[in-house]
Amino acid sequence: MESTTADVVAACVAAERAAADLAELPLARRSALLTAVADALAADGAALIALADAETALGVEPLRAELARTTAQLRLLADEVLRGDFLQARDEGAVQRVLVPIGPVAVYAASNFPFALSVAGSDTASALAAGCPVVVKAHPGHPRTSRRTEEVVAEALAGAPRGCFSVVHGFTAGSALITDPRIKAAAFTGSQAGGRALFDAAAARPDPIPFYGELGSVNPVFVTRAAIEARGAEIVAGFAGSLSRYNGQLCTSPGLLLLPEGHGLTGELAAAVAALPVAPMLNERIAHGYREGVTRLSTVATRLAGAGAGPQLFQASAADFHGHPELREECFGPASVIVEYRGEDELLALAAAVPGSLTATIHAEPGDTVLARRLVRVLSRRAGRLVWNDWPTGVAVNRATNHGGPWPATTNPLHTSIGTEAVRRFQVPVAVQGVPAEVLPVPGAARHVRDGGPYTWIAPTERPLDGFTLAVKELFAVAGRPLGAGSAARATADPEPTTAEVVTRLVDAGARLVGTTALHEFAFGVTGINHHTGTPVNPSAPGRIPGGSSSGSAAAVADGSARIALATDTGGSVRIPAALCGVVGFKPSHGRYPATGVFPLSPTLDHVGVHARTVADVCRVHRALGHSVSDAPDVLRLGVLTREVEHADTPVREATRAALERLAAAGHKLVDITELPAPEAVLGTSNTIMFFEAAAVHRESLRANAVGYGRDVHDRLVAGAAIAPEDYQRALRHRERVATQVRALFADVDALIGPTVGLLAPPMSVAAEDTALPARLVANTRLANLTGSPAISLPLPGADAPVGLQLTGTSDADLLGHAALVAAVLGQR
Repeated sequence: MESTTADVVAACVAAERAAADLAELPLARRSALLTAVADALAADGAALIALADAETALGVEPLRAELARTTAQLRLLADEVLRGDFLQARDEGAVQRVLVPIGPVAVYAASNFPFALSVAGSDTASALAAGCPVVVKAHPGHPRTSRRTEEVVAEALAGAPRGCFSVVHGFTAGSALITDPRIKAAAFTGSQAGGRALFDAAAARPDPIPFYGELGSVNPVFVTRAAIEARGAEIVAGFAGSLSRYNGQLCTSPGLLLLPEGHGLTGELAAAVAALPVAPMLNERIAHGYREGVTRLSTVATRLAGAGAGPQLFQASAADFHGHPELREECFGPASVIVEYRGEDELLALAAAVPGSLTATIHAEPGDTVLARRLVRVLSRRAGRLVWNDWPTGVAVNRATNHGGPWPATTNPLHTSIGTEAVRRFQVPVAVQGVPAEVLPVPGAARHVRDGGPYTWIAPTERPLDGFTLAVKELFAVAGRPLGAGSAARATADPEPTTAEVVTRLVDAGARLVGTTALHEFAFGVTGINHHTGTPVNPSAPGRIPGGSSSGSAAAVADGSARIALATDTGGSVRIPAALCGVVGFKPSHGRYPATGVFPLSPTLDHVGVHARTVADVCRVHRALGHSVSDAPDVLRLGVLTREVEHADTPVREATRAALERLAAAGHKLVDITELPAPEAVLGTSNTIMFFEAAAVHRESLRANAVGYGRDVHDRLVAGAAIAPEDYQRALRHRERVATQVRALFADVDALIGPTVGLLAPPMSVAAEDTALPARLVANTRLANLTGSPAISLPLPGADAPVGLQLTGTSDADLLGHAALVAAVLGQR
């Protein structure tokens, strides 16, 4: 059923009413809405894909990939909103500037992407991310898919301001939408004729509005003679594959192939195109347009392959290209034109004559540098994305993507329609000068950036970590501070020029950095004892070691100096001090949190992790870094590490058993796990990897300043330097076998559970002389570093000192959900 003009007016009125409320949502809430839409689309994926396949004949697998891309775009923008830097806040003291939502946005869905550029596609996602209500004009090519998507999205946005999302249908609705005075911007993907008509209508309004149209693009591919000689067959195959993707119905399909005269590939190219399957077009309107396009091309170029509705290849000279504008127009579908050039000057002249395009591709060889440089200089003014020795079809969804270009590719070459920068289309800058803080609107509600400091218009009323104090282990770079790493060897280190990425992201999320914390020297030890900079007091067990290497981070959280702390974990260095100091310590899966700007110990085993007083705070940090947390099932299946429980000292064993009994009494299923990798093999393999890599990290420093290193760290580095490369490689291979063995354990359980450390924190006086202590401390933690699995330590009360309960899983999101449930059963938050 088509929407009436009255329907359009009602949708626009509702959008206008929702605009202020949506704009004023805290960024964390706005981000959560985008994530909710992504989750809902993924959950309804099977039904949506079936509908889209029936309406478009694109095929189940391409549609599944497209839906995944759609949800990925939503999640990426959810992360971007949490970062907050899309507001582009600027503070010059008396004057502050920020980007604010432009207002209700009209989105015209595309025909060729029923998900990624349709009702919940990138235009809708980026407008919502900007804080703008959206009225979508659905495409008639897939009406049932559009209506089902509308239902799914509306349900996901049930908690959002009413009117922030609606969908209208039909040609009349589309015409009425662009002229409605409540609409403040519009986005469109489609034909040049349709886009130009809407563009003109937007400009002819009494109040002209920005119109972001993605229209027609020929996407030229330039191939040098050297590239043909080096890999002609590969180029033929790549071209045919690119041309046939989505049956040529992609905005980045290669419509022009520019080859040197005498290239010798005519026969192979014609055969490759002729062999492509004839597939149905998306709808009759597109099929009619394709037939008209190839008829137009056949009057000015020679057909080399194809006929009818199938893929077709044409050939024309450079003179024909300059003389016939038909050759410079998009033919939407699986058709392309070969244009031959005689030399470099003619190639550059052709490049200059190419109409504005979304992409331009160059296939060249190392000897083509001079020509390629000249070609890039020309093409950077003719296309929004340059592709080197690859093919243009397929657009990455990330922070660097630019999907745009000069007319007629788009109506505005300043912006992209895909990726995080797409949000900028729907924001306008506002500067304030001398405006009282209490009357400023949101986003950008006034807050203090420092105690007693000036008000600044840079953040929403809530950020996920507003009010959190943050300490960071002295392995994390902090701009303006030396990175001492707890060692006299770095006593004269210069101040760091930049701050570690993970620290920056938490500060951007609202956390206030209060200082750096002590550690076992260079993080190469687990007792936390440091004779260079001092050993932190264990607040929960004074006189006992705090554990390491992240001793100061755990102690800072335990004594309340910081609500959260960043740390590193190479063999247990987050979880061990968490257990001994009585706090929560989370080590995510390997690489989950960025390590840029973090001094390494052993890159293969290093993990960035976090200390907090509660699992809930760990989850807040995890979400602030752009990751999700899953809901736990009603009944957990927990694999009890019986060997670790039985081998633990009595106080640890009793505390662990008491916790397991409470979990069983709450209805959770406990399963004994006995088939673990041998602890001696785990310790030996991880030591080989850790010592070898650490020696490589410190080789030059140790050679120049050996006396600056503590004896224990010095001796470990010397031992690492003596490890043969073949032994290191053997250890890496064994690591993979161990990871495979551990993954198999999760076939029947949700998480593994057991004591984090098998003993209470020993007294300082004993620990310094106990050479066997390090191996005992890491006995239960090393395995998760070797496999890269996520693991978390929860605090339990012990007889004389805290005890840690460790859960290990396969997914960060799931493990945190499981840990939250376990903590609740144990009476923790």
